[in-house]
Amino acid sequence: MPRSPGQAGRQAPYSGWRELVLLFLLPWLALMLPLAGLAAVTTGSLSSEIRANSLGAAQESLLERKRVFFESVQAAKRASYEIAHNPDAIKLIVLKAGTVTPDLASRELELMESVAGYSRRLTREVDYYESVFYLDAGGEPVYAAESTELFAVLNPSDSEFFKASTRGNVAFDGPFVIGVDERAVVVASSPAYDELNRNAGAAGIVIKASRFFEPIVEPRRPSLLRYGVLDESGFILGSSDLSRGTHDFFPSYGAEAASLQAQMAADSSGSGFMRLPDGEEYLLVWEGLTLKPWTLYAVMPASVVRRPIFLAGATAAFALAAAGLGLAFAMVRTRQLRLKNSQLESTIDELAAAQKLLIRTERSAVLGSAVAGLAHELNTPIGVALTSATFVRDLATASTEASGAGAEPGDARVVMEEIRKASGVLSSSLRRASAIIDSFKRVSETDGDETMVVVELGQA
Repeated sequence: MPRSPGQAGRQAPYSGWRELVLLFLLPWLALMLPLAGLAAVTTGSLSSEIRANSLGAAQESLLERKRVFFESVQAAKRASYEIAHNPDAIKLIVLKAGTVTPDLASRELELMESVAGYSRRLTREVDYYESVFYLDAGGEPVYAAESTELFAVLNPSDSEFFKASTRGNVAFDGPFVIGVDERAVVVASSPAYDELNRNAGAAGIVIKASRFFEPIVEPRRPSLLRYGVLDESGFILGSSDLSRGTHDFFPSYGAEAASLQAQMAADSSGSGFMRLPDGEEYLLVWEGLTLKPWTLYAVMPASVVRRPIFLAGATAAFALAAAGLGLAFAMVRTRQLRLKNSQLESTIDELAAAQKLLIRTERSAVLGSAVAGLAHELNTPIGVALTSATFVRDLATASTEASGAGAEPGDARVVMEEIRKASGVLSSSLRRASAIIDSFKRVSETDGDETMVVVELGQA
């Protein structure tokens, strides 16, 4: 069974590829491309805002911890300055540098015990102080009972902190890796002066790096951020994350970590992504400490930044796809409705034509019936008129023949009277036929006027 035009329009609104391109694809692309551009710009702006907010929060936290680092360093320097002003330690340094006398041995032992007690008391009070040492003016240890592991890996007279003390400066130096456990320590030192305010040497505190950096790297509250401190060579001085042992070499975490460490050495602040060998990916944000060529960094899972960015992109893509599908559906449905309307208009035109044809047919039927009735009605007066005319002709013929034969005058009057009557009948019949024809003409001239008109066809 062939499909109706309406079914064909609904199933195939675009009948050819050219019509598909011109009427669907080009308008669809003209509308979708600006929407896609707007979605891309919006998503890019939102992604930048998300990353900027994450980086801003990390950098703000790093600035706070940078301030804590400076305060901790200043506290360590003040502690070294106080140690350098221990009177018994100054006397011990002077005795070590002076001439040997008979009572020097007993006096030195007393001073040594006083300095040792002071050192033990100080390291107990501040648990991340590992030991205290004193150097003479030549950089040789005067008291270093608990600092032997430090001086086993460096010559104190060649150290930067001793050189700073000879210039009268309080110094903070390190890190140094000491002991069989290869722990990292830092040193806070201060110049020591005798009673005549002459430089007599230096005093210093050996500080456990891991404990010293705890206030700087430890999270204050539950947070996705983890912190650490790197020295200029990439050695991790302190860390609350990424550590397989607290003091690792940062570039050993992989090629991306080595690349970021090189960027840290070149830029005082920045950020970047890194993937660890175990597959975990992180966003690293760093800030230079300036006091030392060290770097304070914060790490967070990359998903913290990338998941919202992905969701923003996916949402924009979904909205764009939905808009595209909705637009395509609307265009197809519009096309189908237009085809349907066109078909309905054609059908209406056909119905109107059929209606007109039906009206004309009905008029023809009515006209045929009226003509038949008219012919029947006209036959009567016309027949009477024809009879009257024949009668008049016969009377005229008879009158002529009679006058030739010498008829009486009275007979002629009788004939004329009959002719007069027959003429009256003839005239009346013709007037009736004329009235019937006029009535029919009025019906035909109204051309569909529904005003009722009385047509007298029954009179003869």
